[in-house]
Amino acid sequence: MMSLFSGLSDLIKIPLALLAGMAISALVLVLFYEGISLPLIGHVIDGRVESQRKAAIADMVSTADLAAAKAQTEKLMADLARAESLRKMAERNVESLMQQDQKDAQALAADQAADDGADGARYTATDIERMSARRRRAR
Repeated sequence: MMSLFSGLSDLIKIPLALLAGMAISALVLVLFYEGISLPLIGHVIDGRVESQRKAAIADMVSTADLAAAKAQTEKLMADLARAESLRKMAERNVESLMQQDQKDAQALAADQAADDGADGARYTATDIERMSARRRRAR
Protein backbone atom coordinates (compact mmCIF):
# COMPACT_ATOMS: atom_id res chain seq x y z
CA MET A 1 0.00 0.00 0.00
CA MET A 2 2.96 2.26 0.63
CA SER A 3 4.01 1.78 -2.91
CA LEU A 4 0.65 3.17 -3.98
CA PHE A 5 1.24 6.40 -2.05
CA SER A 6 4.94 6.66 -2.94
CA GLY A 7 4.12 7.66 -6.48
CA LEU A 8 1.86 10.50 -5.41
CA SER A 9 3.18 13.94 -4.89
CA ASP A 10 3.26 15.67 -1.55
CA LEU A 11 0.51 18.01 -2.71
CA ILE A 12 -1.89 15.06 -2.78
CA LYS A 13 -0.50 13.12 0.23
CA ILE A 14 -0.82 15.98 2.69
CA PRO A 15 -4.55 16.72 2.03
CA LEU A 16 -5.33 12.96 2.02
CA ALA A 17 -3.56 12.56 5.38
CA LEU A 18 -5.46 15.56 6.76
CA LEU A 19 -8.78 14.18 5.51
CA ALA A 20 -8.01 10.75 6.96
CA GLY A 21 -7.04 12.36 10.30
CA MET A 22 -10.22 14.44 10.34
CA ALA A 23 -12.33 11.38 9.52
CA ILE A 24 -10.71 9.35 12.29
CA SER A 25 -11.07 12.27 14.73
CA ALA A 26 -14.71 12.74 13.77
CA LEU A 27 -15.36 9.03 14.22
CA VAL A 28 -13.70 9.06 17.67
CA LEU A 29 -15.63 12.18 18.72
CA VAL A 30 -18.96 10.77 17.52
CA LEU A 31 -18.32 7.51 19.37
CA PHE A 32 -17.34 9.43 22.50
CA TYR A 33 -20.29 11.83 22.29
CA GLU A 34 -23.07 9.63 20.88
CA GLY A 35 -21.86 6.08 21.54
CA ILE A 36 -22.77 3.10 19.41
CA SER A 37 -26.39 2.08 19.02
CA LEU A 38 -27.29 -0.98 16.97
CA PRO A 39 -30.87 -1.49 15.73
CA LEU A 40 -31.50 -4.95 17.18
CA ILE A 41 -29.22 -4.78 20.20
CA GLY A 42 -29.62 -1.20 21.37
CA HIS A 43 -26.83 0.83 22.95
CA VAL A 44 -23.61 -1.10 22.80
CA ILE A 45 -21.36 1.72 23.97
CA ASP A 46 -22.88 4.57 25.90
CA GLY A 47 -21.63 7.96 24.88
CA ARG A 48 -21.80 11.21 26.76
CA VAL A 49 -25.35 11.91 25.59
CA GLU A 50 -26.62 8.55 26.82
CA SER A 51 -24.88 8.87 30.17
CA GLN A 52 -26.36 12.38 30.63
CA ARG A 53 -29.80 11.04 29.70
CA LYS A 54 -29.51 8.24 32.24
CA ALA A 55 -28.38 10.71 34.92
CA ALA A 56 -31.31 13.02 34.11
CA ILE A 57 -33.77 10.13 34.29
CA ALA A 58 -32.33 9.00 37.62
CA ASP A 59 -32.65 12.57 38.92
CA MET A 60 -36.24 12.81 37.71
CA VAL A 61 -37.07 9.48 39.36
CA SER A 62 -35.59 10.58 42.67
CA THR A 63 -37.46 13.89 42.43
CA ALA A 64 -40.71 12.07 41.68
CA ASP A 65 -40.11 9.66 44.56
CA LEU A 66 -39.49 12.61 46.88
CA ALA A 67 -42.68 14.33 45.74
CA ALA A 68 -44.65 11.11 46.23
CA ALA A 69 -43.18 10.64 49.71
CA LYS A 70 -44.06 14.23 50.65
CA ALA A 71 -47.64 13.78 49.40
CA GLN A 72 -47.96 10.52 51.32
CA THR A 73 -46.60 12.18 54.46
CA GLU A 74 -49.10 15.04 54.15
CA LYS A 75 -51.94 12.55 53.69
CA LEU A 76 -50.82 10.56 56.73
CA MET A 77 -50.61 13.75 58.81
CA ALA A 78 -54.15 14.71 57.74
CA ASP A 79 -55.37 11.20 58.56
CA LEU A 80 -53.65 11.39 61.94
CA ALA A 81 -55.29 14.74 62.73
CA ARG A 82 -58.69 13.36 61.72
CA ALA A 83 -58.16 10.24 63.82
CA GLU A 84 -57.18 12.37 66.81
CA SER A 85 -60.33 14.50 66.48
CA LEU A 86 -62.45 11.35 66.19
CA ARG A 87 -60.75 9.91 69.28
CA LYS A 88 -61.54 13.06 71.28
CA MET A 89 -65.15 12.98 70.10
CA ALA A 90 -65.45 9.32 71.08
CA GLU A 91 -64.02 10.07 74.53
CA ARG A 92 -66.61 12.84 75.00
CA ASN A 93 -69.37 10.47 73.91
CA VAL A 94 -68.16 7.78 76.30
CA GLU A 95 -68.03 10.26 79.16
CA SER A 96 -71.57 11.49 78.45
CA LEU A 97 -72.83 7.91 78.19
CA MET A 98 -71.16 7.01 81.48
CA GLN A 99 -72.71 10.04 83.14
CA GLN A 100 -76.10 9.10 81.71
CA ASP A 101 -75.68 5.54 83.01
CA GLN A 102 -74.84 6.90 86.46
CA LYS A 103 -77.92 9.14 86.36
CA ASP A 104 -80.06 6.20 85.26
CA ALA A 105 -78.64 4.01 88.02
CA GLN A 106 -79.31 6.75 90.60
CA ALA A 107 -82.85 7.22 89.29
CA LEU A 108 -83.45 3.49 89.45
CA ALA A 109 -82.04 3.33 92.98
CA ALA A 110 -84.28 6.24 93.98
CA ASP A 111 -87.29 4.45 92.45
CA GLN A 112 -86.38 1.29 94.36
CA ALA A 113 -85.95 3.21 97.61
CA ALA A 114 -89.24 5.03 97.08
CA ASP A 115 -91.12 1.80 96.45
CA ASP A 116 -92.78 0.92 99.70
CA GLY A 117 -94.55 -2.15 98.32
CA ALA A 118 -98.01 -0.73 99.09
CA ASP A 119 -99.23 -1.58 95.61
CA GLY A 120 -98.14 -5.17 96.02
CA ALA A 121 -95.25 -4.99 93.58
CA ARG A 122 -91.57 -4.78 94.33
CA TYR A 123 -88.63 -4.53 91.97
CA THR A 124 -86.70 -7.77 91.67
CA ALA A 125 -83.18 -8.19 90.35
CA THR A 126 -84.63 -9.40 87.03
CA ASP A 127 -86.81 -6.29 86.77
CA ILE A 128 -83.87 -4.03 87.45
CA GLU A 129 -81.72 -5.76 84.79
CA ARG A 130 -84.56 -5.60 82.24
CA MET A 131 -85.15 -1.88 82.83
CA SER A 132 -81.45 -1.12 82.62
CA ALA A 133 -81.13 -3.02 79.33
CA ARG A 134 -84.20 -1.28 77.90
CA ARG A 135 -82.79 2.15 78.73
CA ARG A 136 -79.47 1.28 77.12
CA ARG A 137 -81.18 0.08 73.93
CA ALA A 138 -83.34 3.19 73.78
CA ARG A 139 -80.28 5.34 73.18
